[in-house]
Amino acid sequence: MDFCTEPANLKRTLEEFRTKFLTKWIEGDLNRNGAELTEQYNEAVRQGKESIENLKKNEKQRRQQSQMSQKVLESHIAKARMLKEELTRLKTEADTRLQKKENMTEELQKVLEEKDHDSQKILAQEKTTKERLLELEKSAEWFRNNLGLQFRKISGNKLQMIFTSVDDKDPKAPCSFHVQIDDSRKYIISNCEPPVEELDCLVEKLNATNNLSGFVQAIRKAFKTKMTR
Repeated sequence: MDFCTEPANLKRTLEEFRTKFLTKWIEGDLNRNGAELTEQYNEAVRQGKESIENLKKNEKQRRQQSQMSQKVLESHIAKARMLKEELTRLKTEADTRLQKKENMTEELQKVLEEKDHDSQKILAQEKTTKERLLELEKSAEWFRNNLGLQFRKISGNKLQMIFTSVDDKDPKAPCSFHVQIDDSRKYIISNCEPPVEELDCLVEKLNATNNLSGFVQAIRKAFKTKMTR
C-alpha cells in the first residue's frame, strides 16, 4: 500500500461514508416528517369538514330561528295593528257618546228652562185669573143688588152670569152667559142665552176697553131688548 496515497483514500472514504450517512439520515427524516405532515393534513381536513358541517348546522338553525322570529314579529305587528284599530274604534265611540251626552245635557237644560218659563207663565196666568175672578166677585154684589145679576162658578175656570128682572112680563125668566179669560188674557163669552145678535161687537169692545161693568150693562140691555120684542 502506498502510504502516500492512503490519507487521500481515507479522506475520500470518509467523505463517501459521510455522504451516504447524511443521505440515509435525511431520507429517513423526510419520510418520518412526511408521514407526520400527512397525518396532520388529514386531521386538519377532518376538523375542517367538521367545522364546515357545524357551520352549516348553525346557519340552518339561525335561519330557522330567524324565520320563527320573523313570524313572531309579524304576529305581534298584526296584533298591534288590531289593537290600534280597536282603540281608534273605542275612542270614536267614546267621543260620539260624549257628544250625545253633551247634546242631551243641553236639550235637558233647554227643557228645564222652558218648563221653568212655562211654570212662571202659568203662575202669572193663574194669578191674573184669580185677580179677575176676585174683581168679578167684588162686582157681583153691586150687580146683584142693582141689575138682578147672580154669579156661579162652573168648571173650566168659567163664571156664569145670570140676569133676572129683565122681562117685565116674567121677572123670574133668566138670561145668562159664560165668561172666562184665556191664556192671552182676553175675555171669552159663550153659552149666551137667549142669543144676542150684537154679542161679537160687545165682546170686541170688552177686550179693547177691559171694562167688564160696561159690558154687563150693555148685554143686559141687549137681553131686555130681545125679551120685549
